[in-house]
Parts: sequence; C-alpha cells; structure tokens
Amino acid sequence: MSKVSEKQKTKRSSILDSAYELFISKSFSSTSIDDVVKKAGIAKGTFYLYFKDKYDLLDRIVIKKSLDLLESAFETLGAEKEKRENNMSFTDQMLFLVERIVDSMQSNRELVALMNKRLFSNIGALITDESHGLREHFDSLIEDGGKLGINREAAIRKIYMTVSTVGSVCSDAIIYGSPFKLGEIRPELMAAVAGILHEGSGPRT
Repeated sequence: MSKVSEKQKTKRSSILDSAYELFISKSFSSTSIDDVVKKAGIAKGTFYLYFKDKYDLLDRIVIKKSLDLLESAFETLGAEKEKRENNMSFTDQMLFLVERIVDSMQSNRELVALMNKRLFSNIGALITDESHGLREHFDSLIEDGGKLGINREAAIRKIYMTVSTVGSVCSDAIIYGSPFKLGEIRPELMAAVAGILHEGSGPRT
C-alpha cells in the first residue's frame, strides 16, 4: 500500500472511530458532522471526500463494527478448531460462532442500541465480498458445509439466515428486554438456529 493510500485509510478510520464514540455518547441524532470533524481533527471538506453524509457514515460504521465482531468470533473459532484438531463440522462451527456472537452483542449493549437491528444488515454482501479478511474464513466454513452435502449457495443462505435471525432477536432482547430477555429466549434461539442449519442438510451431525 502506498503512503498516500495508507494515509487515506488512517484518516477514514479516524473519522469512523470519532463518529462511533460520539454516536454512543451523544446519540446519532444529537451528533452533527461538525462534531465529528472537530473530534477527528479534520477539515469539513475532508469529511466529504470519504462520506456523502451522516447516514452514509453510519452505514460504514455498521459494516465496520459487523466485520470487527465477526472477525473476533472467527478468531475464537480458529482456536477452538485447533484445540479439537479441526474435528468440527459446518454445524458445530456455526453453533459455536453464534454463541460467540450472542456473547459479544450482550457485552456491547451500546453498539447494539446504536445499530438497532442494523448490525449484520449487510451480511449477505460481507459473505461474498473479497475485499476484507473474512472472506477466507467464510470460504473455509462453506467448504466444510460441502462435506455435509451442502452446496455453496445453500451454505451462504444458512449463514445469512442464521446471523440475521440472531442479530434481530438479540437486538430486541438486549435493547428492550421485550418480549423476552436474552437469558429467557437464548435456548429457543439456539434451537431455531439448529433448525436452520439442519434443514435440507441430510443426516444431522
């Protein structure tokens, strides 16, 4: 990466990080672009080189935070696979990932509240996007699905449905505690995820 590209990436990250801190502390509606550029230490014109408006900025934050959370879950999965000598099926891995995602959401209530069901809203694009480091993780997971007779398209659908369902249910439970608190609904949520994963997968593992 050239020095110019590196500088641009650093500046963009600074804007995203500054905006996220302000959105969490002041709320999205109470934060202005002027607030963001002041905190990031940039000129207002520079902001518009990277983002169209405040809503575009929030969309980018949603993607970044979704990637961060998923990357952390995959890193934990990698350690678990090594411990089990890679003896984890597609279903085992997905259930493990879901548990880690739920734990992360539960410990990041401010993030969940800010995104309000928009966390993982771009999961379909994230699975197929080749521009980030998660693609290798997704490809490995999908390949393991193939060992159970799950073709690539079906595996992507299962990942999409699983993560989207978890994101939506956990948002209600964590933010509102309604209609159920997370501790109350978690067993049923995991059972629903297992149903998504086993449907059309042939013999259960």
